[in-house]
Amino acid sequence: MRALLLSLALAAAAFADDLLEKRYPELDAEDVADAKAIAALEDHVNGWFDEEVSEKRAAHLKALEAATVPFKVIEAIVRHGRRYEKPEETIVGNLTLPPKYDPARPTPVLVGLNGLADGWEREASIRGYITLYPWKVEAWQDPKTTDIVWEQLWNLSRRVNIDFDRLYCTGCSVGGHATWIAGIAGSDEWAAMLPVSGSPGRILVSMSEVYLANMHDLPCRATVGAKDNDIEEMAKKGQGIAKRFGIPAQLDVVDDREHESFDDRAEMLLAWSSELKRARYPAKLDYWGGADLGHRHYWVEVTEEKLETKELKVEAATHVVTRHIPVTPFHVTATLKGQEVSVYAKDAEEVRVGLSDGMLDMERDVTVRINGKVAWKGVPARTVKTLLESSARRQDRLRTFSWEHEFDLR
Repeated sequence: MRALLLSLALAAAAFADDLLEKRYPELDAEDVADAKAIAALEDHVNGWFDEEVSEKRAAHLKALEAATVPFKVIEAIVRHGRRYEKPEETIVGNLTLPPKYDPARPTPVLVGLNGLADGWEREASIRGYITLYPWKVEAWQDPKTTDIVWEQLWNLSRRVNIDFDRLYCTGCSVGGHATWIAGIAGSDEWAAMLPVSGSPGRILVSMSEVYLANMHDLPCRATVGAKDNDIEEMAKKGQGIAKRFGIPAQLDVVDDREHESFDDRAEMLLAWSSELKRARYPAKLDYWGGADLGHRHYWVEVTEEKLETKELKVEAATHVVTRHIPVTPFHVTATLKGQEVSVYAKDAEEVRVGLSDGMLDMERDVTVRINGKVAWKGVPARTVKTLLESSARRQDRLRTFSWEHEFDLR
């Protein structure tokens, strides 16, 4: 009997170790060999994120800073250390889980702006996607819709294992226009955009075509009917602008079809996008923003601006939502080459740069140039505090930053 119990215990331990290795692909087997130590670190990381009392947060941080493990272990736990149980219901908040939802595996999400047609809902479920209908969205074409969606996903990720690198967005008609806007305003948060019977043409009238440049690393595949009159015309206009900016956009104009949801194409479009993941740390950035159009783009954030703005009126079902957009947006370009970071910013007064081991070698000298001049040089000092605080501020535990610095451009 003792031999049997010992054998079962060893088998259970080996199974637990195997699960840890699968959950932490960045780590070696020896990094997760002490399952109890990993569990304790997970408790402190999750406690820090979940705790609202500053003193208790500080206690979790102190324990993590005192841990005698490589920094990469803490970073991996920030990314993957949430433990999940399977909910009793298939609908959690405004998320609908697929039949084979596995709480041990990060699961992709299809977001339906202005809802999902039956065909899209069915195909997403078959493919194993979670689907989300966003709440509290006053107007779908609101540039801040992505912020609303992202906050809901962040809160729901405490209960459901969401893969933040595989978030896909679609919508039909006004939802199709909204999908383009979400891509422009939150380009660093999505894996792919699938607008249906909508186009960027409507928003370019009120905003500016330069904002399409924000989607330089965001694949987009739009579908419109050839008989959809002005939508088809505006979609072609938008596709021409996208091509000029070199963004990865594709337009499917379907013969003899009108203004519709294209349920029969959902399987093909989801298959096309399913292998796509969001870019975490692109080496080249081209970002236009300001005011209600946002300030953060991948690993650069404008923290201070001084822009003249104008009102953008967005029609809701019963009223008008007013947003403020720049008369002339700030423009930030940035490159990452080897151990050198270069940032050029126009009409921005302060920028924050974040660095991670996923971008360069954090144990060697790094040079940061701002508007052509060396603004910082040295070995970045990675800290657990920065790792946690930047993730909480961005509401993102997958795109991590262990070093950040603000640069004054005035």
